[in-house]
Amino acid sequence: MLTPEQVQGLQVAFEQMAEPVTEYLVRDVARRVSEAGQLTSTAAYQIWRLQELGKSLPEVEAEVSRLLGKQLEEIRRLFTQAAEVGYNFDIDRLHPDAVLFAENTSIQQMVSAAVALADQDFQNITQTMGFIGSDGKARTLTDAYRNATDEAFNLIISGATDYNTAIRRACAKLISEGIRSIEYDSGMHTSLEAAIRRNMMGGLGLLVEQISERNHDDLGADGWEISAHAASAPDHEPIQGRQYSDEAYQRLNNSLRRRIGTLNCGHNAFPIILGVNAPQYTQSELDRFREDNAKGVNYEGRHFDTVYEATQYQRRIERAIRAQKRRVMVDEGSRDGEQLEQDRIKLRRMNEEYRRFCRSTSLRPENERLQVSGFGRGHAARVNAGAERYYQKWSRGIGAHRSIETLAKYYDVKYTDSPRYELLRGYARAVENDDISPLVGFGRYEEVSKEIKQRLVGAKTYTGVVIESFTSHFVDRVIGQTSTPHKGMRCGVPIPDALDALKNPVRVGAIRVLEDGDVRQTLTGAKADVTISIRDKRLIQTNPNGA
Repeated sequence: MLTPEQVQGLQVAFEQMAEPVTEYLVRDVARRVSEAGQLTSTAAYQIWRLQELGKSLPEVEAEVSRLLGKQLEEIRRLFTQAAEVGYNFDIDRLHPDAVLFAENTSIQQMVSAAVALADQDFQNITQTMGFIGSDGKARTLTDAYRNATDEAFNLIISGATDYNTAIRRACAKLISEGIRSIEYDSGMHTSLEAAIRRNMMGGLGLLVEQISERNHDDLGADGWEISAHAASAPDHEPIQGRQYSDEAYQRLNNSLRRRIGTLNCGHNAFPIILGVNAPQYTQSELDRFREDNAKGVNYEGRHFDTVYEATQYQRRIERAIRAQKRRVMVDEGSRDGEQLEQDRIKLRRMNEEYRRFCRSTSLRPENERLQVSGFGRGHAARVNAGAERYYQKWSRGIGAHRSIETLAKYYDVKYTDSPRYELLRGYARAVENDDISPLVGFGRYEEVSKEIKQRLVGAKTYTGVVIESFTSHFVDRVIGQTSTPHKGMRCGVPIPDALDALKNPVRVGAIRVLEDGDVRQTLTGAKADVTISIRDKRLIQTNPNGA
């Protein structure tokens, strides 16, 4: 038997076999699109297209074949290693003195046959490689190259867009979807990595199953136990971790939509002697798996019904990050500095979001699933440096750099201190809208917010409303655009004046019901007006009298 962790490791290993090929082709297509986009006449482009693509595409095919050949060696190693682990698990439980894996002739024949079949399956998959164009149509590698360069050149020569935008548009689908395994007759397609993982794990699962069946017969077993793991898929959760007689197991497995043993689900079965081999998991442990899974996960207002469902969302984030890394590499090839900076910043944000999701849901960050061939430590360092430069420019522009000095501290505030982050967002909006001066600084903004909380929250208004909170917009109005009267600029409101308006108004405004259902009222004091939400018991805004 393979453990759930071993199965997961194999799934990742097979998925990553597509990465070197994807990385090479994405970079190569982007480079050639860039070259085509620099040509300034139709005649020049036609000559380039005939010469460059005609000469180089065989080179591309040769490089792809070389890269795939290296993966075949890895497939053979993984199949042999997994087969040995599964074989040894069975004999350790049933017959520790049985023949060693390397000396078992029949088992070695099984492994050789499975490896040969996997080789053939892998080659069949890779022979169907292609891209999905911007029009949604499936294309062979050759056609994809020609279509991408045609699109970029035509966009530029027609004046429809600029050089860099044309390159991005021509490569957009390629980047987001990567290489596809395509059934050209039907047009159906799936990602190359998913196709490799599905086929290789299916073949490996069959091999492990065959070895377990041979061990079952040779070592006197009379039943089967299904492996178990946390966050199981719903269709396999009721049956995992349980022992079955031979007849009951065969009947169960034949009834399943997804048979045990494909390894794509993470489950496998191993032979046992009923009444002799104790289950790997107690009933209470299985119950805990099920109960923990059923609790689901809450994340930013969204509820995942099961932890398994949350892990599927985690896979989506991982795929998006890999696609974004490819965008960064394409930007580097196109020499579009502005877009490169933007995509680096976006990648940093996505990485932080991934870490936050995993932390909030208690899921293990699977960084191995984020790896993209050709995107190494140097790329990661440049991404982080670019994001840091952007943050420093932004934070200095709004006067927040003294309070939240680095991007790392910013993310720490964002993901661990919600009240402070909401205050920072309100401050940034106020500066950008010219409601306050950036010279105020976020530190002063926090001080005013704290004073409002101390002196106004908890106060009971003349109308009987006990104030419970305040908006960041209220903080903006307390600070104001200027401390002394200037034409076209709004003065701030001293907190004592606002408190006086709440407690001793000279005029109480009419109650207003807004479209969203909020109920508001303005209290006018001797020196200031204050608008409150009666429904939410919140301070909304304030103005000096006569403003």
